[in-house]
Amino acid sequence: MMDDNNKICRKELLFVPYQVTRIEPYAYRGDQKLRFVFIAGDLTEIGEGAFEGCSALEKINLPRTLRRIGSKAFAGCGRLVEAEIPEGCRVAED
Repeated sequence: MMDDNNKICRKELLFVPYQVTRIEPYAYRGDQKLRFVFIAGDLTEIGEGAFEGCSALEKINLPRTLRRIGSKAFAGCGRLVEAEIPEGCRVAED
């Protein structure tokens, strides 16, 4: 997410709308304020390192449409205790 000054918007809650099918590699890497991620439904891929280092991340819902999670997508997310990986989703190895 970018604001008018092309700086990353640092918020506690990220809402990913239906039309988004992919979270790009390293998209939210190092975001220290991000705590919750709500994904509406059409997402098929979470890129490599997408949430790497998001140390405050506590909860993320993964939709049934998800088919691939890139390597280290959640590396360094020590507060993320549970994320149910949908059936048929492939998780890349580090």
